[in-house]
Amino acid sequence: MKKYSRNPVFSPVLTPETVMTDPIVAKAQMMIRKAPVVIAINGLDCAGKTSFAGQLHEKLTGLKITTALLHVDDFNNRDVQRQVYDAHNRGKLTLELFELYYHHSIDYDRLARTIPRSRARHDITIIEGVFLFKDSLNHLPDIRIFLSIDPKLARQRYRKRRRNAGDTRPLAVFDDIWLPAFRRYCDDVHPEQISDFIIR
Repeated sequence: MKKYSRNPVFSPVLTPETVMTDPIVAKAQMMIRKAPVVIAINGLDCAGKTSFAGQLHEKLTGLKITTALLHVDDFNNRDVQRQVYDAHNRGKLTLELFELYYHHSIDYDRLARTIPRSRARHDITIIEGVFLFKDSLNHLPDIRIFLSIDPKLARQRYRKRRRNAGDTRPLAVFDDIWLPAFRRYCDDVHPEQISDFIIR
């Protein structure tokens, strides 16, 4: 397992941190000589997964490697999330609804069907998002990347994102839903222990 201890702040407006992407690109280039590769980028909400995935995608396509970029957010179970967020807004978030969110806020079956189809059409498929190393998906990635972040910084980023992107969800969803769910995920899966690269 390789660890990179720098603590970059990933942002679409920043120059890509090639010191972070280069070791991953080198590993992927070696692996695609034998078969297409799936790279999974995991971490807490607002850890910088989307920005880092975009940087990696740009680097790979610049090398003329056919690369797909998938986002877990495109596979969200909107009905479940709406039910949980509505209950939270009314102060009626229950343990049962939290469990519903943890287990069913993402359409894992559709995502598990989509990744192999993308692998068949591209040299490299990048998928970024939360909960990617759960048992239903963990057999799919060839390279696992974990973005480690202080929850306080992630919360600050969400505060800024709400303001800039017009996200109407209250800041409390981070404290009451996202962070507890991610901590539960870390207890269940231990994502850092099974990652090939950890970026701090």
